[in-house]
Amino acid sequence: MNNSTSKTVDLDMSFLTAGSYKMETWSDTKKSDKEPNDLKKSAAVLISPGTLKVTMAKNGGFVAIIDR
Repeated sequence: MNNSTSKTVDLDMSFLTAGSYKMETWSDTKKSDKEPNDLKKSAAVLISPGTLKVTMAKNGGFVAIIDR
């Protein structure tokens, strides 16, 4: 969850055991500041260790489900 200022953060994934993971995400879009229900659902492969760059709209957020 985010506050009233949009931002981009780098999340450190080193808490995961080294390797690759399946990741499903729900994230804000460029329109989310004005249309809060406008979300993007996607799937990706996450490699640990590493970082995950997350951009959140004001009053937005980010959700990820990470699985081996």
